[in-house]
Formats: sequence, structure tokens, C-alpha cells
Amino acid sequence: MRNIENAFWTVANSDPHAAASFDRLHTSGGMESDHLWPEIQRTIEDIGRNAMGKVDAQMARLPRWRDLNHFDAVMKVHFTDGRKYEDISKLVIFAAHNVLTEQASPEGYLLLRCLRCFVEHDMHVSFEQHTEQTVASGHAWLMKFSRTISKYKAAFPAKNWNFPKFGYSLHAYFDIEDKGVTANYNTKTSEKRHSPFKMTAKTSINNKNVEPQLLKVEDRLLIAVNMRENLRIWDEQNRPTPDEDDQPYLKEFQFNHVYLGSRQKPSTLATLKFEKSNDPAFDKFSTRLTDFVNSTLRQHGLRPIVFRSSDTITECRYLKITFESLVTWAPLTDYLRCSPSFHGHIRNDGIIIDIGGGQSLFAQLIFIFFCDVGLQEHTPIALVWPMDRPIGPRSRKDQHLGLLRLRARPRSECMLISVKSIIRGAMLVDAYDRPDNFFAVDVVDTDMYVRLKAIFR
Repeated sequence: MRNIENAFWTVANSDPHAAASFDRLHTSGGMESDHLWPEIQRTIEDIGRNAMGKVDAQMARLPRWRDLNHFDAVMKVHFTDGRKYEDISKLVIFAAHNVLTEQASPEGYLLLRCLRCFVEHDMHVSFEQHTEQTVASGHAWLMKFSRTISKYKAAFPAKNWNFPKFGYSLHAYFDIEDKGVTANYNTKTSEKRHSPFKMTAKTSINNKNVEPQLLKVEDRLLIAVNMRENLRIWDEQNRPTPDEDDQPYLKEFQFNHVYLGSRQKPSTLATLKFEKSNDPAFDKFSTRLTDFVNSTLRQHGLRPIVFRSSDTITECRYLKITFESLVTWAPLTDYLRCSPSFHGHIRNDGIIIDIGGGQSLFAQLIFIFFCDVGLQEHTPIALVWPMDRPIGPRSRKDQHLGLLRLRARPRSECMLISVKSIIRGAMLVDAYDRPDNFFAVDVVDTDMYVRLKAIFR
């Protein structure tokens, strides 16, 4: 709608064709929903029902991540909104790469390659800030997508790829250079207005003289929204100042860019040892904790300590990590969970850790806690399951599908880290093809995309 308004506004003094801009929602979303995803569904269905069930099961096992839709099944998804199609396109490669293999389905494997190239292009189009380098990189991925599609057309000519949205993507980077980032002219902003209009048409009008009735209801909604916003501002301006006694308590669990929440009741190390006796990650936990804390005490010139079974620690199941975006340099926040039951599911989110020297390490959160034995302030600590990048060249499949593989260390080699060393969260998914192998998902947001490009360069 915004594109249409811009075109009408400038038609008197300019070229309306130049005023209309690339619309990422309907162009990219249309490519995914109408062409790439249906073809991938078909190739999986051609393999058989077991393949369909396997993809659905692996899609359901992918961990939940903020601002990404989670899908319990996708093989029967033939109509949904653009945002869900976008998320399916981002995630389906991780759920289908061991089903649509080059041996089992050469056509499906080539389609996954096409999809990965298109998702890379779409990530560049979604950048909130661009440079000459990012525009050139995005255009290169679009050209690679076009070349990969050409390979697919040559091998499997039944599909007709001659449609307007295929060529329209070529205009994306010219519009970015002329008019700025696509968020300035994306119809996604107004897409949510469809639902209120739909409900109004369904429940509040008599299907006669529809336009005046819709405008009347819309006018009332705008008045209500304006009143609600004024009340919110009034509440903020008249909210009582928090008591000074409460502020130290809030700051007590803020450690630089990290906040610890969902605190549990304090428990002894003996209780923790009993509860985690079957998990190798907690082997010799008290000894490792003593060594870790004493290394911190020595740095501050304090006397070393020895933890006893009766000493207490406080578990935390929530982390809020604030970090600087590599794309916009603005502060962003990750909300991470480490909980045995978060809305009925085990939740152990992944993280990226700063290990010094400009190096980073991927890990999965196992246990977050703080203790204050022998220290003047709380010490936030996390037990994590570290994962290393494999040594040697990447496999052919990993290169073709953009899979960033990690190999988890033995569970008994879980390590203690300072929570302050966490850079940001990371979506880590099971690789499904090898034990204790994971993939780092780089398409959750633009910062992660740029960050992982640098780490796996």
C-alpha cells in the first residue's frame, strides 16, 4: 500500500514507475511460497511418506528462537502468511538436508541449493543498513541464485521459471542504492492491518455500502488507539519513582551487559550432586567450581577457598544479553533460557563466548548460577557444553547448503565460564546426520548473519 501511495503522490511531477519500489514481502515471499517451497515439498513427497514424516519430526525438534516461528509440521503447509513462509525457508534446510541428499534426490538437493542462495540474497535485502560492500555481496548472491536456477532448469526443465517476480529481484539493489534500505518501502509494516479489516468485514457490517462502513469502524479504532496512547503516556509521567531500597536489589543481578533472572531457591552443592548424578556434565562439579572461583580470587588478590557440600548456590534459568549490532551498531537484546521446563519443553539455548585474543567459542547452556562464598559480590557462572569448529575443509554438502557445522566435545568436558564473557545468544540445531554435531543458524537476524560470516570466514 505504501508503494501505491508513493506512486500516486509523485505521479504529477515524476515517473510513477521509478517511484514504485521493490517490495521484499511480496517479491521474496512470493518466490518462496509459490515456487521454491512447493517444489521442495513435491520432491520430498516423491521420496515417500517416511521422508515426509522425518522432515516434519526434525522441523519440530528445532529449538525455539525469539522472533522465529516454530513449526511442528510443514509438509502439509500449502497456504499461510508471508512471515511464516520466510521462516520456513530459513529453517527447512536444517530439517531436510539429510533427506534431500544428492544421492536420494538430485532434484531436491539442487532445489535446496537454490533456496540457500535465495535466502542469502534475501538476508542482504533485509539489512537495516548498507555499505557498498554489502550491496555488492547481496547482488553476487542473487547472481549465484540465478546461475543455480539455470542448472536446475537444464537438468529438470518441467518447471517454468519465467515469471515477473523472478526478474523483479534484480531491481532490489538498484532501489537500495537510490532509496535506502528496504524497510523504508516494505509493505510488511501494513500487512497486519489485513486481520482487523477482515474481522470488521466479518462481524461489524451488513455487506452493503462496504467502504463507508469500514472507514467508520477504522475511524473509531484510530480514536481508541489515540486515547490508549495518551493514557500510556500519562501513566509513564505519573508513575511513582521506585524506592531507593529496591534499586540495589535490581542492580544486584545486572553484570555489565548481562542480567540474570528466573532465580530459584538456593540449594546446596550436595543436593545438586544428587539431582545431577546421571549427567556427566556435573562430574566433580565442586572441585571444578573451586578451581574456577579461586582463579578469579587470585586475580583480585584474595585468599583461595574450598567449597563444601553444605555451601549454597542459586540457580538462574533466564539470561538477558545486551550486545551491539554489527549491522546498525545499535544495542540489541537476546533473551535466553536454560530451563528443564519452559512452557512444557526443555530449553537449553546456545551462546557465543569471548575466549580472548579475538577468538570465540560456541556452547550450549547447561546450568546458570551465582555464588558469593568468599567474594564481596555475587559471581555469575555458567556451566556450558562447548562446541568446536571441525578441523579441515568443509564437506561438499555443507558448502553447497551454507551449513556451519560444530562438533560438541564429550559431555564430561563441559566447562565453567563467567557469564560476563557471553557475547550473545546463538541458535544451535542438531545436525541429525552425525552424533554430537550441530549447526549454527546464521539467518536468525542480520547481526548473526554478519557475525557468523566473520567467524567461519
